[in-house]
Amino acid sequence: ASAVRSTRSWSASSHATRFDGEGHVFNPVWSPDGEWLSFEVNRFAGNIDLFVTEVRDATPAPALQVKLPGGSSPFGGPNQVVVNPVWHPQGIVVFEGSNESGKFRLYYAAPGGAAAAEMIPRTKAPGDLTFPSIDSTGNLMAFVSDQTGNGDICTWNRNTDAMVQITATPGSEMFPSYSPDGQLLVN
Repeated sequence: ASAVRSTRSWSASSHATRFDGEGHVFNPVWSPDGEWLSFEVNRFAGNIDLFVTEVRDATPAPALQVKLPGGSSPFGGPNQVVVNPVWHPQGIVVFEGSNESGKFRLYYAAPGGAAAAEMIPRTKAPGDLTFPSIDSTGNLMAFVSDQTGNGDICTWNRNTDAMVQITATPGSEMFPSYSPDGQLLVN
């Protein structure tokens, strides 16, 4: 379980609002407008789930689990692995997930219970796509692709649909990140 605490009137006696359920809650990420919170829950049973909750006046609504399209995870059974959420400036959550094919793909979902959908189709970028990062305009997304076998960073321009491989190294890159002005990309 995890807690949300208001820092406006913090004291040792402040009440925390808890997300109840089994598993380890981690990687909380706020939406740009501060009204939504996404977080991962690891139940230590072959699946990691992503939840999204609306938070108003430091009070979270019931958290809704994000479900991937398809059936099973790379670990077998009906489980899914949904991790590494980032928020698009327009208020959708973008994340990586795996279930039906065992491949990690990039998905997005609108908060409030909308179904997840694949961000970049397999025909455009086969293989695993992981570690999404979105620039401040929301037009560019960086991610790691294993299409070359090395886990290289690529970018995708959602306006032009152009994809560019940025790195070509023998090792795998992870967690690309845009600078606040979107001019630099680091990993």
